[in-house]
Amino acid sequence: MGGRQSYLYIFLKNKKEEYGGDGYSVKRSVQLVPNCRNFEVVNHKITYKDGNGVNFDIYIYDTEEMVSKASYIFGYCSPGVESHVAKEVRAYYSILAPKIPIVISFVRGSGDTHNCYVPKLTDDRWNWAGYITEYSLGPDLATNLQKSFEKKFWNLTIGFEVGSTKTKDVLVFPRGIDKKNYRIIFIPLREDAFLNSNCLFNFNTKLKHRSELPEVQAGCEPSAKEDKNQIDSYFLDSVKGQFYNGIIVYYARENPKDKDKDKDDIDLEENHKANTAIIVEFIYLCTTTTLKRKTSNGSWWAEEKFSYNDDNDLQTQVNEIYKNVKDTTINTVILEKTSSYLGVSKLENQDVQVYVKYTHKFEAPNKTVLLFERKIPAKGPLKGLDNKVQRVDVYYLKAKDAKNEGKDPKPFLISLYEDDGSKLSKVCHFDNKDKLDEWVELKGDNGETLDKKLERKLEKIKTNGSCTFELRWLRTLVCHILTTEEAPHEKPPKPPGPEERPEVIQQVPPPIPPNWLLIIGSSVGAFLFLCLLAIGYGIYWYNTTIKLLT
Repeated sequence: MGGRQSYLYIFLKNKKEEYGGDGYSVKRSVQLVPNCRNFEVVNHKITYKDGNGVNFDIYIYDTEEMVSKASYIFGYCSPGVESHVAKEVRAYYSILAPKIPIVISFVRGSGDTHNCYVPKLTDDRWNWAGYITEYSLGPDLATNLQKSFEKKFWNLTIGFEVGSTKTKDVLVFPRGIDKKNYRIIFIPLREDAFLNSNCLFNFNTKLKHRSELPEVQAGCEPSAKEDKNQIDSYFLDSVKGQFYNGIIVYYARENPKDKDKDKDDIDLEENHKANTAIIVEFIYLCTTTTLKRKTSNGSWWAEEKFSYNDDNDLQTQVNEIYKNVKDTTINTVILEKTSSYLGVSKLENQDVQVYVKYTHKFEAPNKTVLLFERKIPAKGPLKGLDNKVQRVDVYYLKAKDAKNEGKDPKPFLISLYEDDGSKLSKVCHFDNKDKLDEWVELKGDNGETLDKKLERKLEKIKTNGSCTFELRWLRTLVCHILTTEEAPHEKPPKPPGPEERPEVIQQVPPPIPPNWLLIIGSSVGAFLFLCLLAIGYGIYWYNTTIKLLT
């Protein structure tokens, strides 16, 4: 294995930015894999101080420092020629299993990178540098990482559920970001693992000693009203009932840890309720769904992209998110809700023949966001509301069509009230289109206050809309009333009466067709009968006439 060779050691768990040995130095850096956020790469970039590196055998250790020279996981030996010299060694990890490398790459030059499956390397222990191509998985890194992850961890998944499904077979462990921020990572223990949403912020492992597996116990209690970390089930609609390789919750402490402690020195039994949960990630292979907290009371979580390049970038972004959360107090209105939800103090409804009005009341006037299908309007008068609102009325039409019985699935009018909820400050309504982005604002004019105009429009809707049952026509009518001063001239379709039985068509039996066999048979019989008569008569005539004459 190269008796005259020098030795170059790569320590995968070495966290120093730079380390080295005789004749070489190694610079370490960590990055997220582009377009595949489940994985991060630790780069070990090699600088050869003397010569071109052909005289170095590279031994890779999955440790922080030398423990035993014989404990290397792979030896890359005797490059022989400069084109075989490794300039960099890259170790790829899943962020769900940050201590287990799944792919190791040898970078020999531009366009000459060999991604290798770690178990195959550890099986052989060493090989000549010229034969590294035999281990190469190919250039498609994302595919290689996903397949290697599936092999290593059997592609186990966690089923994420909201409701009564009990948590089972889920492990949990912490991972530091810096002395202030950290992550709690949930991974499956067995193939039928489930995590109940109550366990996101309120898990219990019941650890007695370090040798036990940190398994999340069933029966997690839902967050109490006074808890810092809460999320309404409404924001989990897009992720519930799905399966993930892992789930990560990011936390921010109010104060950093002791300076003498390492960032990864985290007690799993730390009082996480005292810290602030700011991000939840749901990960399956290279696909990640991220829920980002937007308010201090947890009333609004948004599905947004969250990506970082390296550890420093991650720290900066997490600190910025926490600062925004801490400083943001918002009244969050979930327009689809018809019963109480997180953040609202009271939700009442008033049922009118033509529409239903839902009144959302809050403890205090604050800046307000309106959510529909978990998103805020991207444009229009409902985007970026500056009003400090304490009450919001949301109106839905009552009608029927082929798909909806009783209520239009989308609102047609929203009114906002400031101060104690008595001062009307803004009214917006639909333009008979589906998107809230296309709504328009209703304003008072010609000396008529906004309150009076809204009252008059609603009364006209109540009066004119009560004569129809059909949703499409009712939407057209209401839009016309809100945008003009006259009702449309088109008459509404008549409501259907009792359904009449379809007329029975009396079927006249077809004439009986002639029996051709009987007719033919009769004709043949008559002919034979005549023939017999003729023969009989001939015999009689012969006997009576011819014989007498002769």
